[in-house]
Amino acid sequence: MKPGATLALACALAAPLAACANAPATQPEPLPPPTTTTTTLTPASQGCGLPASHRDRCFYSISSYRPGVDRAITRVEKEHPELFDFTQANDELSVFVRDVPRYTTLVVQALRDAGLCAVFDGEEVAVKKTNDFSDQYDIITASDFVRWGDGAYAATCEPAAF
Repeated sequence: MKPGATLALACALAAPLAACANAPATQPEPLPPPTTTTTTLTPASQGCGLPASHRDRCFYSISSYRPGVDRAITRVEKEHPELFDFTQANDELSVFVRDVPRYTTLVVQALRDAGLCAVFDGEEVAVKKTNDFSDQYDIITASDFVRWGDGAYAATCEPAAF
């Protein structure tokens, strides 16, 4: 490059910067105020119109919603077979779950579609119709297989756990 060309190139590059320096400064838009989050479940998050409840005590009893939980699992297996590996099974009902978060979400939705209140707390599915009590179901094993029936029932909580 010729010596004069280097200076011309430098000036050409600097000219837009000078134009920017003369432009009026713009103020950044203010950030919105921080939002707070609440841990209280809203009735909509439970799938029903009941207010949130807080468990007093939980104990092992007789499951009240086991047939509904089993129907919800059956529905998810039929409607979303891609979530399961049917070649891996502990028995004819306990198959491997490929996508545990989606599986639990869909089981909860199927319970809600059936008119029950249901939430997944990260460990168990809680189910209720009233705030008098709720049942807890562990619908997935530690090795990600479906858990059904009485084996899925974990406890009853009075009043309802959610």
